[in-house]
Amino acid sequence: MKQLLTLKWIDLIAQLLAIVLPLLTTSINNAIPYFLIAEGSVQTLSCIINRIFLKRRYRNVTRIGYELLMLILGLSAAMYWLPQIEFFAAIVAYILLYVSWFMALWYLLFTIAELKKIKKLIAGEENTEHLLTKKIAE
Repeated sequence: MKQLLTLKWIDLIAQLLAIVLPLLTTSINNAIPYFLIAEGSVQTLSCIINRIFLKRRYRNVTRIGYELLMLILGLSAAMYWLPQIEFFAAIVAYILLYVSWFMALWYLLFTIAELKKIKKLIAGEENTEHLLTKKIAE
């Protein structure tokens, strides 16, 4: 379980870096696409890793909704390269400029919630182990 806690800390730090570093670059050279690419990449990788390693009982309930929204937006954004629906893809790209900021915050918040939940469960396990050890020693 402590490995899971380490994984969630790494996840949290990666989320923070993926938000802060592109924002700094954006403020320097006004390059918003860097934020979208960095944050989207980190969140996609994070979602895959958490889907593999994070058991259902540790997941935040809003993670499923987030993953569904990310899948829909990702598929919509992928349509950008299909010439028949270029107009639709342009609209999706424009929407992503605004929605991605909120999605980044949403993901960061439930990553923090999952981290707190795991820490609480670890504290409960350690307390239980301590009580069992004390009873055995008596």
